[in-house]
Amino acid sequence: MRTALRAARVAWLYLALAAVLSSGVLSGGIESAWAQMGDALGRPLPVEGLDVGTVTVRVVDGAPSKPLVGIDVQLLTPDGDARTARTDAQGRATFVKLAAGSRHYARVLTEDGEDMKTTQSEPFDIPSQGGLRLMLSVSPWQAGAAGPAAGAGGPMMRGGMPNPREMSGMARPESNDDPRSLTIRVVRGQMSNNVPDHPVHLVAFASDGSVTRMTQRTDAGGRVQFKDLDTRKVAYYAMSVLPRQLGERTVGDRLRSSIIMMPPQVGLRLLLAGELPDGGAAPAEDLSDVETQRALGPGELVVNLYGQTGNVQSVELVEVTEGEPVSVAKTRVSGASPSNVRGMITPAQPQSSLQAGTLGVTAMRVRANGSEPVAQVEIRLERVSAPAGDAAGDGAAAEVPTRRLVTGAEGIAVFTGLTADAQYRLSATMLGTEVGGDVFTMTDGSGMSASLNMAWESSAEGQAHFRNLPYKPDAVYFARTQVAGKTFTSAPFQMVADRGATMRMLVIESLSDKVGFSFHAQGVIDDVYMAFQSQMTIHNYSYAPWDPGEDGLKIPLPAGFVGAQVEESMMQSVALDKDNGFIWRGAVPPGGAEFTGFFSLPINKGAVSFDWPLPLGALNSLLLLQKTPGVVVDEPSGGQSRDWVDPGGRTYHVVPRISIQPQQRMVLSMRGLPQRPAWERYVTVGVGFLVLGLLGWGFGGVYWARRQQRAVAGADDSSSRLRQKIDTRRKKLLDDLAALELARGELDDKEYDQRKAKLTRQLESVYRELDDASADTAAAR
Repeated sequence: MRTALRAARVAWLYLALAAVLSSGVLSGGIESAWAQMGDALGRPLPVEGLDVGTVTVRVVDGAPSKPLVGIDVQLLTPDGDARTARTDAQGRATFVKLAAGSRHYARVLTEDGEDMKTTQSEPFDIPSQGGLRLMLSVSPWQAGAAGPAAGAGGPMMRGGMPNPREMSGMARPESNDDPRSLTIRVVRGQMSNNVPDHPVHLVAFASDGSVTRMTQRTDAGGRVQFKDLDTRKVAYYAMSVLPRQLGERTVGDRLRSSIIMMPPQVGLRLLLAGELPDGGAAPAEDLSDVETQRALGPGELVVNLYGQTGNVQSVELVEVTEGEPVSVAKTRVSGASPSNVRGMITPAQPQSSLQAGTLGVTAMRVRANGSEPVAQVEIRLERVSAPAGDAAGDGAAAEVPTRRLVTGAEGIAVFTGLTADAQYRLSATMLGTEVGGDVFTMTDGSGMSASLNMAWESSAEGQAHFRNLPYKPDAVYFARTQVAGKTFTSAPFQMVADRGATMRMLVIESLSDKVGFSFHAQGVIDDVYMAFQSQMTIHNYSYAPWDPGEDGLKIPLPAGFVGAQVEESMMQSVALDKDNGFIWRGAVPPGGAEFTGFFSLPINKGAVSFDWPLPLGALNSLLLLQKTPGVVVDEPSGGQSRDWVDPGGRTYHVVPRISIQPQQRMVLSMRGLPQRPAWERYVTVGVGFLVLGLLGWGFGGVYWARRQQRAVAGADDSSSRLRQKIDTRRKKLLDDLAALELARGELDDKEYDQRKAKLTRQLESVYRELDDASADTAAAR
């Protein structure tokens, strides 16, 4: 459809505000075997079995056993065009239909729990045969696996074999296994050291709110198999505790998988791996905050509360098999202040949309559900050396050795008047933390851009502290609280005898049911439409899938939309509702789901109305609307809206940080937009009437010629009344065709063609009836 194609041309949705990620840097002093595996991370692997133009990016947090679920991965070109996909339950983001020979690189912005890291791949070209796979790690490999730095390492080797700990907890598909089956193997330290006759627990968080567990003991090969698992409405978590001796004390290796969503076509296999018996390694810990777990004593549990915690009075500790609270702890408020501030300046890259001698720097705070600009950050640009051939320093004398700028409300600072081929270095100060970048050489012929990516932690808003909990070796727990009729839980976990545990719980009281919605939409002026591309995210903040029911989850679009389309890779999950917008089919997995939608709003007499019903509300959303001189945006006052000029000189009206309660609407309008000259509109309508006239003349010519020939024979009154009735229908159909032509600008091409074809068929039928009626009259005479 024409409108969908127009909307597709704006696929660089909100790219001007997106953060640029860091480059993975190989650590030095790595043995040759380590260097080879280190090189594999962030570098593409050709795969013949993938379709041409397909790239899959797997994102892990320090180990293959820790995939990051529900985070955004961007695939960018050197020119800055970007596509975004969200990681699935295995940590994979998939991109399809990329042009063979085109160059891209992958990057990711992540905040997983209380830890935030960033990384990006090296540039790569799309092959003409098969696809590509690559893996990114957003943090250094885990303690005890001394290897390359983030984005540049492989699993630790033991005796020439991969360390099982680096693969622990990661489910992988196995086509030879029965569908709906999960096979789990438990080992200690190395693959040959199976753990027989040991309990393994599989905890099921179902969409109906129930939490159950299945337990089996491993066979002689250290394996258990769970069968007939749910593939739609249940998320599974596998776990086990392996006691072992560490010197003179007994410790427990606490093993747990990531979220497991069962595929319907194949089975899954999973490895749970502890450390070597008395191997000297610290206790294995698969809960999120390793250091905090070790700092807590036996029988202690801390539940940190985040979100809307003001009405949380207490937290319950529930044992899965019992279903009833085994202990209750009152909550206390903890102060929220930035801590553990981290930052990284990405390597400067050429940017064709910037003028020569210009460097644009964007300061962003990286968060789990996206990123946001940071204002009032001091950016320093130091000139390191003059261009080659300028040894006398003539060029250097024209520049201040170190320049300082402070980012504005959009988080942007722009340095101008830089010297081509000179070398510079960026640095910044944020919340008392100094961040430095690499030396770069200013390009000749275009500008450059870089990003300061910052992350910091905010202390939990509330905390519940359990003490003196009795130790039960095979017990499985989860924390639970209820607010405003909604139940919120932690992930499932086990306690160990030698130390406590820290868990997280997110409470968002304002959610509609247990899911939220956010959008990042950009509107671009395109002829008689404003074409939109919107990244739409359904957030599921629980540890269980959320089931919208057989009718699916309706996601309305702004009133009066036309040409709605959805990205091809999501067509099985997202249906089109021509009257309302989109429909999400099936359960929403833990973490959420995301897709990119396209639609257009007609520009009528230089104005466009944006009236978006939001039954789920909107969380931390963003809207960008392209402006031209003279355009006025009418919206409610008191917001944070502002105009912003991107590095390419385009002006946008930006509505950031949109937060709207469920069952509300987002309403604004724009006027003064460009519109077609009146004569052009009249010519279009005139041509439409001319076509109708020719159509009517073509259809009617034969009929009226025959009618004149037969009129001499006369006709009786009944035949005349019949012809008059049919002729009334003919006039009505011609009027409908004329109205259709007048409304053509408000319809997408598909709907227009369908309606015109239907009216044309009806008109042909009417003329045949008129012709037959005249023939019958003549025969009767």
